[in-house]
Amino acid sequence: MKAVKNESFELNKIVNNHNQSELILRSLYDDSIMIYESFFVLFLDNSLRVKGFLKVSQGGLTQTSVDVRMIFNAALNCLATGLIISHNHPSGRLEPSQADIRITQKIKEGCEILDINLIDHIIITEFDSYSFLENKIL
Repeated sequence: MKAVKNESFELNKIVNNHNQSELILRSLYDDSIMIYESFFVLFLDNSLRVKGFLKVSQGGLTQTSVDVRMIFNAALNCLATGLIISHNHPSGRLEPSQADIRITQKIKEGCEILDINLIDHIIITEFDSYSFLENKIL
């Protein structure tokens, strides 16, 4: 599986702060952002340029399944050196759940083994976002 792009997705855009990440990630969610929970990954190079993205999963109202092997397979295939992970909370609640924290830690551990930088995990709601990096969870 390779990281892919959609027609409105801009490759090679430099992402060096939470606001830029949020704008790019928000463009990946469709009208279902307030209905289904989905999980996306942005793949970056050493210069923080976007190489592609992967929609890892789309779940139900309150959860989605994340297979970290899919994330790392795509990251290695596109030679990513950095990842930004994201999921939405249809409820509008910004705070990460314990499951959110656990999956972030699991992905971080895998990144460390593969020498890939987990840059941030961003939770997106209809009108706001939460950065694990800015809130010192990552």
